[in-house]
Amino acid sequence: MASIKWSGLVSEVKGVLNGSIISTSANGSTIRNRVSNQRQPSPAQSAVRGNFEFVTSRWRNLNSGLRAQWEAQRENYPYTDKFGDLKTPSAFQLFVSINLNRIQAGLDVDNNALPPVAMPTIVLQNIFPRTPLFVQLIFRTNSTQILQACSYISAPQSNGVWAVPQKRFFLKRFDSEPVEVFDLTESIELLFGEIRVGMVFFLSIELISPTTGQRGVTRVTRFVISA
Repeated sequence: MASIKWSGLVSEVKGVLNGSIISTSANGSTIRNRVSNQRQPSPAQSAVRGNFEFVTSRWRNLNSGLRAQWEAQRENYPYTDKFGDLKTPSAFQLFVSINLNRIQAGLDVDNNALPPVAMPTIVLQNIFPRTPLFVQLIFRTNSTQILQACSYISAPQSNGVWAVPQKRFFLKRFDSEPVEVFDLTESIELLFGEIRVGMVFFLSIELISPTTGQRGVTRVTRFVISA
C-alpha cells in the first residue's frame, strides 16, 4: 500500500480512481487496489437499491412544472459533504434524498417540493437497559409536532469501544410525541439474538418530517446491558 503526499494545489482526495481506492486517515493518504465484491446483496441492500430505482423512476415522470418546484427549493436544503464542504444539491438529488427519507419513515413519495420547516432537537432523556427482556428508551423533543422517528442500532460491541461504529442496522420506526417511551427489546433480539449482560450497543434516533420529508439531527447514545 502506497502513501501519498499531495501538493499545495490538492488538499485531499477520497474515493475510487481507475480501480484503486484513495482514502485519508490520521497517518496521511493511502491508495490500495479495489477488491471486487461478487457476493449477492443482502435483503437490506436490495431494498435500498429497489427504493432508489423507484424514486428515480418517479423523477423521470415528473412534468416541467414539478421539476421547477424542486429547482426552486435547492438553495434551501444545503448539506455538508464528506470533505466538510457546504454544498447545494441538484433538483434531482433533492427529490431523491427527500423521498428516500419519506420511504424510510413509512410515508408515500411526494412529487411536490416544499420549503423546509424548523426541526426539533432530541434529548435522549433516559435509557434503562436491563435483562432478560427490558430495554426501554425515553426521549424528549422540544416540539409539539408529531414526527416520524427512525431508530438504528449497532451490532454488539466490546466494552472498550467508545467510537460510534459506521455500520448500523435499522431497528424500528414510530410516531414521536413530545415525550415517548418505547420498548426496543424485541426488535434488538430479532437482529442479534438474546440480550445478555455486558453487551454494548450504540443507538441512534433521527426524526423525519412527514410534511417536507427532511431529516433532522441524529442523536446517538451508547449503553451497556446491565443485570
